[in-house]
Amino acid sequence: MEPGGSTNVALAEFLSNPDIHYYDFHELHNGEVVEVPPPSVAHVYLQVRIERLFRSLLPEDSTVLREFYFTLPTEARRADVAVVSNARWNAEPDKVFFGSPGIMVEILSRSNLAVDLVHLRRACLTADAEQFWVVDPFEKIVAVFHRDGSWKEYSCEQQAAINFEFAGRDYQLPVRAIFD
Repeated sequence: MEPGGSTNVALAEFLSNPDIHYYDFHELHNGEVVEVPPPSVAHVYLQVRIERLFRSLLPEDSTVLREFYFTLPTEARRADVAVVSNARWNAEPDKVFFGSPGIMVEILSRSNLAVDLVHLRRACLTADAEQFWVVDPFEKIVAVFHRDGSWKEYSCEQQAAINFEFAGRDYQLPVRAIFD
């Protein structure tokens, strides 16, 4: 299996290839092996900031991770930041995580393709995600998409906080804290 080829690859085949592991820079995007560039320093800085903000808000029965590796039927990817209930996280600790995180955060970068983010958002919200966040560091905007099809855009100038729910509880995350 050659990365970047146009041949569709089954998830099981992708995961069984000894040359492609979760720690390298290959992902399965809609059945196609894609080489993913490493994140920039600014991207990682934003990931760390968002991870810390979630950890400071959410209870201990939640797991918050950067570069969270997850799989869907035609996907094997890393979320920039993911929030997962500990019950789901601990369900099969020796296997690859199947399903999308409860809250999936993707940070826009020059390598993100809009069409791919739309596909990934739909796939995650159809699976297990309650919310799919798209963080735009260029415009300093966060778009939060919900499983029911609703969505809202948040900016530092227009909203003080992102109101969101996770595991049946309500939270507020200051928009400015993400970007400042």
